[in-house]
Order: sequence, then structure tokens, then C-alpha cells
Amino acid sequence: MTEIRMPRLLLIAGNGRNSGKTTFACSVIRNLNRQYAIIAIKISPHPYSTVTENGETGITFGISEETVSLSGKDSSRMLDAGAFKSFFITANESHLNKVAESIEMLAPPGSYILCESGGLRKHIEPGLFFIVSRKENVELKPTLNELTKKEHVFVRFDGDAFDTDPLEIGIDDAKKQWIIRND
Repeated sequence: MTEIRMPRLLLIAGNGRNSGKTTFACSVIRNLNRQYAIIAIKISPHPYSTVTENGETGITFGISEETVSLSGKDSSRMLDAGAFKSFFITANESHLNKVAESIEMLAPPGSYILCESGGLRKHIEPGLFFIVSRKENVELKPTLNELTKKEHVFVRFDGDAFDTDPLEIGIDDAKKQWIIRND
């Protein structure tokens, strides 16, 4: 499978629930939202079912724009942090290639995309890829083992701070891609 190269995408995967990935994402957005239009996307691997006109149930994927502030949902938290737009996508593994092919359509020219999804890394080569984990989680969940073979930055979170400062994340205007700034 050929990966789609997307230097304007920052991709964040988490090593389990409450790993700190949305907190990390919101910190990056807050730091850069005055300079750049950042499109935030949260992808959930839990698809929803649809019922066709003839009564058949099928699995599909859906994209909805987050418009409610302060709902507490991850996509709402990213909007509250200053994302230009925020989207919630439900898609199972079999639909991620379709999501990968259409994700840039959500982002207007000149904007940058920050996305929470581990599975999408199998289809896209992002500008930066982070795996966020609580410090006490020493073992990776099985779905991340394959992804660690790809270029990534591993970030530990203790509940208060990250060992990679989200303020070090930036954008190279000339290359139009996400970067980690070296001071």
C-alpha cells in the first residue's frame, strides 16, 4: 500500500485512553492558532451502523463538523483551543484509506491539519507523527507496535506535563510542513 505524503498534517496517536493526546493537541493548537489556520480532526475507530431503505444494516463512515463549544468532546476541546475548524470522523479500519484520500478536502489552502488517529498512519506519511503515552504505561497497545516501525516521536505524559514540550512544535513556512523547533 502506498502512503499518501501530507507534510501539512500533524498526526497524534495515543497509547490507550486518557494518554494525553487531546491535551497535547490542544497545547499545540493554542500555541499556533494566532499565526495559522489549524484544522483539527478527531478520528474514532468505532463506526456507526446505517440502515438502508431495504432494511439492511451496513457499516459506514461519517464526517461531521464540530460546532458546539465546551461540550467536553475531544473535537470540541480542540475547537475551544483555537482550531479554525474541528471535525469528528467515525471510520473503521476498512474505511481509513477513503478518509486518507479525502482528508485534505477538509482543509482550505494555506491551513494545517492536526489529527488524532493512530490507524491513519498506515495510509498517510504526515509531516510529524507523535505517539503519546502516560508515563506509567510501559507496554504499547498491540496496534501501536506496527506503527513504531515508522518515523515517530514518542511523548510521555505524567498528567501535568509532557517530556516533549508542545511549544516546540512549529511550522516551517518555506516547506509548508510541521516541524520540531531546535533551539
